[in-house]
Amino acid sequence: SHYTTQHNKMTTAEHTPHDDVHKPRKHHLRFFAPPLQRQKWGDTQMLPHVNWGDLFFDLFYVAGAYNLGNILLNSPTFEGLLYFCGAFFAIMWMWLDKMFFDSRFAIEDDLWHRIFEVANLTCVATAILHIRPVDVFSDIENSVSMFAFTLSLCTFTIISGFRYLEVMLWGVGERPLLKYVGRRDLTFRIIPFVVYASACIYAGVHYFGDNDDGTKEDDHHDDHRFMAEAKEDSYYYSSSGLTERQKNIPIWLVLSGPFFYSTMMYIVYIHFIPKDFKSITIPMNIDFSIHRYGEWTMLMLGESILSLLIVEVTEERDYYITFFAGIMSVILLQYLHFRSQPHHADGHAMRRDRKAGFLFTTMQQFYSASLVVVGVSYKMFLYEYTYAEDSHRRLTDAFGRELAGGGASQFDTEDRRQRTANLFTGAMCVAWVSSDIMLLAHRGINDSVNRCYCEAGRSVKKMRVLLIVLRIGLILFMGSIGKVDTDPVKVVFAGMAAIIGQVALRVLGDTVFPKEKVHVIGSDGKEMEEEDEPWPNVTHARVVSSEKQDP
Repeated sequence: SHYTTQHNKMTTAEHTPHDDVHKPRKHHLRFFAPPLQRQKWGDTQMLPHVNWGDLFFDLFYVAGAYNLGNILLNSPTFEGLLYFCGAFFAIMWMWLDKMFFDSRFAIEDDLWHRIFEVANLTCVATAILHIRPVDVFSDIENSVSMFAFTLSLCTFTIISGFRYLEVMLWGVGERPLLKYVGRRDLTFRIIPFVVYASACIYAGVHYFGDNDDGTKEDDHHDDHRFMAEAKEDSYYYSSSGLTERQKNIPIWLVLSGPFFYSTMMYIVYIHFIPKDFKSITIPMNIDFSIHRYGEWTMLMLGESILSLLIVEVTEERDYYITFFAGIMSVILLQYLHFRSQPHHADGHAMRRDRKAGFLFTTMQQFYSASLVVVGVSYKMFLYEYTYAEDSHRRLTDAFGRELAGGGASQFDTEDRRQRTANLFTGAMCVAWVSSDIMLLAHRGINDSVNRCYCEAGRSVKKMRVLLIVLRIGLILFMGSIGKVDTDPVKVVFAGMAAIIGQVALRVLGDTVFPKEKVHVIGSDGKEMEEEDEPWPNVTHARVVSSEKQDP
């Protein structure tokens, strides 16, 4: 299997000293240990051992995806989508920031970095805690949510900057390169920090400042209340005098943070770094990144599972039809994703080309956001049956804190169903388009075009072109479902049929298109070519000899 191959790499190939193989542990805990460069250009890369800290870090994003879903559940409007995107891309940037650092550097166990990690997790937890429904999130004068959320982003950015300051001053490895990379990546964090700090100051001034009459509002709104009515006018004035546009300034700033950061990274890495970029960059561990992206995608798919399972059960036939169709769809989406992505570094966009790697990372963010929207759409479909009985699910912990979203809808039945259908079909289209663009990033446009021709000549293979046309047709079909009907059963069933069609086309593509070859290290330590794994989410049994063993 893939992981067995990686283990063979670790035990047979020459590699840098800063890997994750088991080493004798010292009995005393040091106060500080410098970060270690994980690998150099040209070294054989190893997949590090499972890091329980990474898995624990990911647990916070289970709640993050759930809270993000509640934004759209309570406000399936443009404003709801704005707050969803702003919060989603911000917390995913926190996850990506840690993943990119860990793929290049290793941190040893010391007291300083234990404290550092606690502060890091606290920032993530605080940001996720304050992802609230739109009416609370946008109420910057009476709710602390936006101020606390942006303050957490600012603090996380500062902590991230300290990581690269450590690399610059004390990193172990190629010292001239570490100084340059540490200084450059520290500088990159200035722009998101300035944007987040601006949003934090704006929200803080309105929350802690005085009202127009010189008094301070003491009756802060309950963070668990729901909107009483839709506010369609962007110039709507609240009792405090702020317009809706003024209230939305912080979330626009938060949304612009990852955008400005990504734009700056693209300009610097693509246009200003010379072709000999290896002399001024530190390589990522691609296998580690693939592994982490896979875990992240599982978290996003988990929102769909939670949405289908944590909801009020009604004893109606249509409810169970919708439920089972949703479960089947999520299972197929999981298979479709992991069947589409490469599982070896040599076939990945981040190794093929800088532009391809940047394109993959960008599309992964849109793909992940769309999976969360698909998940909350399933919950909204199931809520249609609970709305009919005027009931909704509430889960409370020992302290009585509300955990699950819900509540009486502010929209009439037809309007609500139309909005839900639009979210579902639109998100599914974005997911498929993003997935196809990621495939193009992995293979390259020229290689993808050449795959449409016969191997023996330049004649176009009609079956291959037909498969591409059918895939485009399925995307268009999915996008049109909500325009034809908004009944939950019909929409979910049509979506499941389209997903089955995508899986069928992918299976046919494996037969029609040439198989991809990847370079791996065999058990004897020699490099060889083999086909990428047809079923990435299975383990392979070992052959146990039936010969009698000596006692």
